[in-house]
Amino acid sequence: MTDFEIVKTDPDKSVVDIEIAAVKRSEVEPLLAQIRNWGFRVASVHLDGAHHVSRFHFSSAGSATRLSTISRMDRTLIGTHYAWGFACAAVAVIQSYRADHALHVLRI
Repeated sequence: MTDFEIVKTDPDKSVVDIEIAAVKRSEVEPLLAQIRNWGFRVASVHLDGAHHVSRFHFSSAGSATRLSTISRMDRTLIGTHYAWGFACAAVAVIQSYRADHALHVLRI
């Protein structure tokens, strides 16, 4: 896991100071897995600098791809969608049965 931070830029001299940090994934991933088992969602990991200022924001592996967040409104809309789908399917079945029955009665 790597991250960088642009510390200082000097456009006159065309110089950019960049600090790079790297953390072994094998040391961080077991901790992230344990936190996920507790039900928390880890979005990023921060390292503290010399003055206890958060620096180097390491994004968690697959935090955006494996974990989806569904809000209460999303659940409500999904539930409503399924209810309307079920109602439409039920109406289609009932109407096809009625149409078949009406054709059968007309043939007799």
